[in-house]
Amino acid sequence: MDRSDGINALNDYKMRVKASLSLKLTIENATGIRFGTRGTVSVACCPFHREKTPSFFVQEDKGRFKCFGVGCEASGDIFQFLGKWYGLDFWNSVLHAGELAGLPPPSFGVGPKPQAASRDQLAWNSSLRGNSILASAGKPGRRELRPSSSFLVPVPEGIQVPNAGDIITIRDPDKGRDYQARPTAVHEYRDELGKLYCIVLRTDRPEGGKYFLQATWHEQANGTSPGCWTQVRFPRNTTRPLYGIEDIPEWISRGGKEILFVEGEKTRDAAARLLPHDSEGPIAITNLGGGNAVPLADWRPVVEAIKRNGNPGHIINFNIWPDADEPMQMRNGKQVDRQARFAQATATAFAEIAKNSRCDLTLIRFRQIRPPANAGPGWDLADALDEGWTTETVLEHVARQSVPLEIGNSCNDRSRPFYPEKADEPADSPVRLLRRPEPVALSDTDPEGPEP
Repeated sequence: MDRSDGINALNDYKMRVKASLSLKLTIENATGIRFGTRGTVSVACCPFHREKTPSFFVQEDKGRFKCFGVGCEASGDIFQFLGKWYGLDFWNSVLHAGELAGLPPPSFGVGPKPQAASRDQLAWNSSLRGNSILASAGKPGRRELRPSSSFLVPVPEGIQVPNAGDIITIRDPDKGRDYQARPTAVHEYRDELGKLYCIVLRTDRPEGGKYFLQATWHEQANGTSPGCWTQVRFPRNTTRPLYGIEDIPEWISRGGKEILFVEGEKTRDAAARLLPHDSEGPIAITNLGGGNAVPLADWRPVVEAIKRNGNPGHIINFNIWPDADEPMQMRNGKQVDRQARFAQATATAFAEIAKNSRCDLTLIRFRQIRPPANAGPGWDLADALDEGWTTETVLEHVARQSVPLEIGNSCNDRSRPFYPEKADEPADSPVRLLRRPEPVALSDTDPEGPEP
């Protein structure tokens, strides 16, 4: 049996194993977790880290699993799950799956087995380590992505944007059917000129949790049927638009120096209310798709705005305020700081795009804003708004809880902080969002409590 025959035999064996095993039941039997159902997928709390909100999804018809928890990114098929769960290499995970399926181990003769197993081992390691979006942010040679504007078409003038609470009919072109949604919030994604390109429908579940749908307006090709809102699935080689960039022209006209990047559309809307524009006001933005999609964001409009605003001495503060996510406890005992991971990935991804666009990186300072010490899991600026925070409260918190971020890899020398020595302020000075007010005494109801 030559090498190609061995590889074909291995692939045939893998297909027979997959056809004989249920991925969902295999995961349940191995880990003890139990799945619920959301539409056509099964969902549970991830077995690879501790979490309260389920983010581990299984598509039984495709034989794939994926965790959407920031910092975890476990994904793959049944062999990759068994390998990750039991600490097996690829070949032994295939043999173990065969045992579970009651299939005898394949026989390749002498020679082909090690070669085939080696090739698949490399593919497995690549899928678990190299294709991680957050892990690859900022690495040299990252694949070029086409801009979202090349994929999305502006919504025609006069099309009524759905309202929150309305029943909306959405066409799913991939499945060839229509379904209805009643969103609790509708967020409009526009470009720098204010043209609407797509909407995001957020639906909060009564039992907890939420889900999102991305849609744009689609005109029927035959011209006889009316257009409809159609679900959007972005190709893997396409960036995702940013939310809030329609404020860029005003920000530039006022010589804006502050950018505030947060997680999620609801949080961005709260940030825009708490930190409204004035002569030094920030532009509040977020990306589409959550923390795992940060490196896929279409950063071009912000980079171009910085280049137009940039001049000697005009420093741009890029402030990143993650949700108050708790550290992720891995099974090996290590903890992942999801807030720091999100902030670092955002800064690195943006800096890489800025560098490739010949933007002067010495004009940009990256900083992470930490949440209040008493913030609950997932706390964000939308919660702060509900709790009665004011602009002054936010400014005081930012002044105390802002820390610099360092950018390494292809964007800067790892040994040095990513801040110019010639800056007009030291790197450890507070970020100034808006013009700092006169010192005020915080009330006893200050969400963060008295200053230590």
